[in-house]
Amino acid sequence: MKFISKFKIAASLLSLSVLISSCDKSEDTDPDFRDNTILTVATSDPNLSLFVNALAATDLSQTLQASEPYTVFAPTNAAFEKYLTMANYYDPGTNPDPTKKPPVTINKVPVNLLKQLLLNHIVLGNIKSTDLKTGYVNTLATSSISKMNTMSMYVDVTSGVKLNGVATVTSPDITASNGTIHIVDGVIDFPMITTHLKLNPKLSTMLDVVTKNAGTTLLNRLSLPNFYEKGKQQFFLPIDPVTLFAPTNAAFNDLNVELAPSGGIAAVSPANMNKIVNYHCASDNALASSLTDNQKIPSLLVIPTTPPAPIKYEELTVQMAGGAKIKDVKNRLSTIETTDIQCWNGIIHVVDKVLLPNL
Repeated sequence: MKFISKFKIAASLLSLSVLISSCDKSEDTDPDFRDNTILTVATSDPNLSLFVNALAATDLSQTLQASEPYTVFAPTNAAFEKYLTMANYYDPGTNPDPTKKPPVTINKVPVNLLKQLLLNHIVLGNIKSTDLKTGYVNTLATSSISKMNTMSMYVDVTSGVKLNGVATVTSPDITASNGTIHIVDGVIDFPMITTHLKLNPKLSTMLDVVTKNAGTTLLNRLSLPNFYEKGKQQFFLPIDPVTLFAPTNAAFNDLNVELAPSGGIAAVSPANMNKIVNYHCASDNALASSLTDNQKIPSLLVIPTTPPAPIKYEELTVQMAGGAKIKDVKNRLSTIETTDIQCWNGIIHVVDKVLLPNL
């Protein structure tokens, strides 16, 4: 009898355990269990309806329902309308008054462009506003030349939270079951190399030097104007990527002292400044992880040769001992301070010394 009694108790406990396990399992798969995801929270805010519609159009809705935590910087309807207006994404078919501009529409944005644009507002991980610091975070957007390396976004918290200089967080820390939403007042477009030169205050001198001395061809390559055709589904137009070793403001100050006996930087001719700019650039999208000791990197500075001799380029040399450094042709070493600032059209590595070619 005691054996039967114990058997009944064990059976009852087993049944209860199965019932609890069954309830837990059904809770995981029950759609109601996911009612507080980023997608659901965004859908409940009428001021984010264009953002939600864009997610649906690009099949990103499921991404923001997943359990993996994300941080989303969600543009308001007003932000999207401003972006669509500036980019001329109008829908003439729905214009009731031909004397006025037709309404803007997300449907006119190429889907593959829109998808990457949205991914440029999403960061992996659950990041609260108090966790944000001035510097770089990586979004989930990629370009045709960045491959798996995603876009860098510059966060500035000196006065509120500003992203890539174009969007300010207006409503932070909206909690969801799979992350956090920060509502922003601007659409965060793709960063070009010149974009990140403008955003980082430590690179303001390099921006000025590039703008004044790069020349039209290289400047266009660094800024990549009109890189996609509006209204067409193909936007990954051919990109000739650039790796830029960008000296800090302090590096230019040091160079000015170094060149003081000959009149400082001000005495360097425009032609030689153009050579210096080209010497800091190389083709390709070279990640820091691809650099190897004693690697020779051809810069974009052409060495004069007599035809029919092949074109040669002034080289930079990588030195890895004690941390990644770049050595110029004068054996001057420049330490790489910040690596892999990923832009749509190339990558920036910040260095602490201006590199000098044979002038």
